[in-house]
Amino acid sequence: MFFCVEQTEDAMTDAAYANAIAKRDLIAKQINDMEQELEGLRRDLRKLDGWLEFRDELAADDSAIQSNKIVEAPDSEKPKRPKNPPKEDVAESAREIIKERGAPMGRSELYNALCERGIHLHGKDPEMVLSTMLWRMKDRVVRLKSGGYWLADEPYRDADYYPTMQHEIEALEADIEEHDRNYLLLDQPTISDHDYDQLKERLAALKGRVD
Repeated sequence: MFFCVEQTEDAMTDAAYANAIAKRDLIAKQINDMEQELEGLRRDLRKLDGWLEFRDELAADDSAIQSNKIVEAPDSEKPKRPKNPPKEDVAESAREIIKERGAPMGRSELYNALCERGIHLHGKDPEMVLSTMLWRMKDRVVRLKSGGYWLADEPYRDADYYPTMQHEIEALEADIEEHDRNYLLLDQPTISDHDYDQLKERLAALKGRVD
């Protein structure tokens, strides 16, 4: 938009001067808006160009894949996952190791001892595999409440483990006999009267159940 100013700035009236300023600002704003819109269009154009380029590359990759398909080996040729030994064999070997040790063994300790004998377990967590196997063979190996694996058919007094009632009776009788000897013969009691009475009561209760 063009317009002529016939008079100098000094001769303009206040109204004409204000009108010229307003028109100039309007034109400047329109130009600025157009530049911003143009920049936005340029950004959109760059995005579209990038997408089209990516689409062309993707199409080329798909074509290459179709022409170079990977042929998978048949199941018979795939490497087979190693099998674990039977749980019965693992439990029997664990019993032999524990017998030789003569004391309960922790899971890691028992697992390492099995590995030393050439018994290897496979899986994401081999020690957990061992725990599961022994849990399924509780008639051979048990996990004591105090911790550690022990022989299922052998009592372990330090952990108050007795496979049968008769085992516990025998252990109580041995304890009472020892306390009697310390108190009556050596005059060196190693247990309070209250605890001694509890042992006697427990023994009587067990014998009553057996009879």
